[in-house]
Amino acid sequence: MRILFTNEIGVKFFDFAFTKDNQFIKYYVLSKMDKKVVVNALKNDLRLALLRPDLSEAKIYKDSAYTYITTRDKSGNDHYITEDCKKLVRIEKASKRKPVVVVQMLNYINGVPDSIDVQHKNFKFHISLKRVER
Repeated sequence: MRILFTNEIGVKFFDFAFTKDNQFIKYYVLSKMDKKVVVNALKNDLRLALLRPDLSEAKIYKDSAYTYITTRDKSGNDHYITEDCKKLVRIEKASKRKPVVVVQMLNYINGVPDSIDVQHKNFKFHISLKRVER
């Protein structure tokens, strides 16, 4: 899966890929963004938003409104919050105490979100993705 970010006039910000075995490839990053911390944050955010989790040991919880599918990794928990497993509402990457990254899926059209919003809670880093139709 290849991910390319450009602006409206075609300036390329970055070009990444995830292989079938979940390896990350950095093809290009704009020189001002090519810092290890930025690339790692983008890699982790995109992996989370592109639904690349290991669900082999996932736990499922329910309340009156949502179903929560929770997976653990070395930095905490990932919570996939759905409406009865039919529509993904949001994803939260959480430390032991609170959400660290929140990914919201917005404006579903034919079962696919029109927009994906990624927001970090610990520092100012926000990504807003909008589906483009050809």
